[in-house]
Amino acid sequence: EAPYFVCVGSVRPHKNIARLLLAFASIADRLPHALVIAGLGSRDGAHTRWHAALPPAVQARVRFTGFVEDAALRALVAGADALVFPSLYEGFGLPALEAMAAGCPVLASKAGALPEVCGPAAAGYFDPHSAEDIGRALLQHAALPGPERQAISAGGRAHARSFDWDRTAALTTEVIASALRAAGELK
Repeated sequence: EAPYFVCVGSVRPHKNIARLLLAFASIADRLPHALVIAGLGSRDGAHTRWHAALPPAVQARVRFTGFVEDAALRALVAGADALVFPSLYEGFGLPALEAMAAGCPVLASKAGALPEVCGPAAAGYFDPHSAEDIGRALLQHAALPGPERQAISAGGRAHARSFDWDRTAALTTEVIASALRAAGELK
């Protein structure tokens, strides 16, 4: 019922969940949102320790869901105020694109492939090494008026449509053929 931010991904060091939790804890008293982290927890239980280290009032607003089935995950993302993607690096960042396709604004790290994948359709970018910058992005997004949020959602949907499997396959085939031609293996 309360607005929430969602983060999708397993709890691994490069996903930067610990810093997201620090950022959220530092601003939680200035917004009504909860934070939902959907994905497998860490094998060593680090996510449980991080959660326990949060102030009690913040603990109550942070939820680790564990694995979520696809249909439920789509609904969880579609209902979020924004997807937060704090990764230190990503090879592609499919959850960000899937969120845009669902009309969910994306707040993304400036690291790895995320700026290229999200492009100008992201609701905002932040330095993933700075809890302060992550918190700033969350607060700025929470303060956006409805029409601006709707425009971001529409822009994200349009951007996501530019990525499709047929186009990806054609571009991949083109790159492979070009490499083979350059190596003299294909005429």
